[in-house]
Amino acid sequence: MINYVPYPGHPNSIAPRKGRTTGMAPTIVYRDERPVLVLGSPGATRIITANLQVILNVLEFGKSISDAVLAPRFDCQGNLIRCQARIPEYVCAEVRRRHPIERLPQSHGGIARVHAITIDPQTGRLAGAADTGSGGMALAV
Repeated sequence: MINYVPYPGHPNSIAPRKGRTTGMAPTIVYRDERPVLVLGSPGATRIITANLQVILNVLEFGKSISDAVLAPRFDCQGNLIRCQARIPEYVCAEVRRRHPIERLPQSHGGIARVHAITIDPQTGRLAGAADTGSGGMALAV
């Protein structure tokens, strides 16, 4: 029920025979028509921003998959930015000058729990990572 609006007239209002919007976003990223990154996460409305941050950490910032998944995250829906406790206060203070910030009590988790695998396009070698805020793990079988 998290994504429903309890008032009539809204696109996400509760009504018979109506589905709700969802943030589910299992994702496969391709480069040159070959998969290079596979990820997904539970986390309700925070899934999309968590997945995007991991994708950017790998593709734009060149982080390993474990560093990308374990990096501190934030979530912005509307005007409020929610930050994991690991984001330094001096960073939050600077952002707070322009946007309201809520610091979450969690250092890990609280903003989806991403699990991801990278695939080296030359060797096919797999590397994986699981958010430490969950009970999952990456392992080759």
